[in-house]
Amino acid sequence: MIKEITLSERSQEILEKHWIEIKENKSDWKLKVVYDDPMFAELTKGGYVINKGDYFDLTEKGWEEACSCVRRHRLAERLLTDVLDIKKEMVHEIGCKFEHVLQKNVEENICTLLGHPKRCPHDKPIPEGECCRVKKRNPRRLTLPLSECEV
Repeated sequence: MIKEITLSERSQEILEKHWIEIKENKSDWKLKVVYDDPMFAELTKGGYVINKGDYFDLTEKGWEEACSCVRRHRLAERLLTDVLDIKKEMVHEIGCKFEHVLQKNVEENICTLLGHPKRCPHDKPIPEGECCRVKKRNPRRLTLPLSECEV
């Protein structure tokens, strides 16, 4: 059994990039092997990637973690814009930092709080989480701007 490790921000970013390039951009982007890079040792030791010669491929665990990284990033962006009213042009950079402090499954609480949003502020799809699959309905958001509240 592979011991669960906490991935560095750099490793999370590379998984996120890989997922976006392959799943959304439909490119044939390859995760090139750089043998002296500790990130690849971390990803291999954690069971997130397998060596395919001159490139790495994600394992099932790697794809799941990559999707989770994208989900946390995009939910962070939604939280920043919808609740904290951060300007859209600033939200990507702040969301990128914020996603790394979100512990596993905290994104489920944020997703529920926001009413299971389907898209980030940049109109990119937010991957479904377990909370979305279980509910399979679009509940009312738990937060609203005061301007949308009834008297």
